[in-house]
Amino acid sequence: MLPPTLLRTWLGVAVLFAPLSGCEDEPPSQSMDTGDVDDDDDTESSDESGEEVVGFLEVGFGETDFTPIEDGGELRVVWGAQGSAMFPMPIRAGGITVPDDPADYTDERAPILDVTLDIEGEEPGFCGHFKCVANYPMSFELLDDGTLQFMYVRVIMPDGVDVATLDGKTATLRVELEPFDSGTLAQEFELTVVSEPPPI
Repeated sequence: MLPPTLLRTWLGVAVLFAPLSGCEDEPPSQSMDTGDVDDDDDTESSDESGEEVVGFLEVGFGETDFTPIEDGGELRVVWGAQGSAMFPMPIRAGGITVPDDPADYTDERAPILDVTLDIEGEEPGFCGHFKCVANYPMSFELLDDGTLQFMYVRVIMPDGVDVATLDGKTATLRVELEPFDSGTLAQEFELTVVSEPPPI
């Protein structure tokens, strides 16, 4: 068994050389968004392991703007420049330990992100869900108000899925962020998929 610190370092390096389920690219470069996040969102509790949970996690939607995802809201399919369908999800956090350079996702202190997505009536993939992003080391940008933001995670549609048939279906999205030295932050949403035809 590797020591926890060495294990996290190994995971951060290994993810650069092995395809991520649901995220084919290295962490994308960051873009500035100075939207404010209320400090009242800070949490302090315990996760399932009993480890203290500190800070906050916010999950958004969009490629250029941060629009918070709300339980009971919509999850829109976005078509990429190369014709691939995806759900772009920017991530915000605060009150957690990050590397001295928050953008350094190779540092052992980089928080680790996991995403699972299930859609009504759709068969699960090899990860046990419709789509997964696993063990993704975060490359954060520090905004002017002190909030940490990651441009977005690309949750890319699995091969062979007829995207049009997803429209109106119920989706369950769970996002977990594991800081280096505190308990896992988690958000879960029940959403309605909105799928429009790709641009011509």
